[in-house]
Amino acid sequence: MVNHVRAQGVHPGESDMLLALPRGGYGSLVIEHKAAGSAHKASPEQLQYIDRHNMSGNCAIVTRGVDAAKAAIITYMEG
Repeated sequence: MVNHVRAQGVHPGESDMLLALPRGGYGSLVIEHKAAGSAHKASPEQLQYIDRHNMSGNCAIVTRGVDAAKAAIITYMEG
């Protein structure tokens, strides 16, 4: 699976979702999403990617569970 994804141009640490619409003073929303109830945590590469986006004027976050991701998108879009 990983080789297939990398063949499509995805880089290590790249987040799961990017909403490239400026809102509330941010350039975009970047979400690294983890499943609810999962023990998986964001990797160091993923956290670096998040930090890089936040330092560049984007809103970059890690969410856990579909409800958290949905709430983050709604909040961002209302911003």
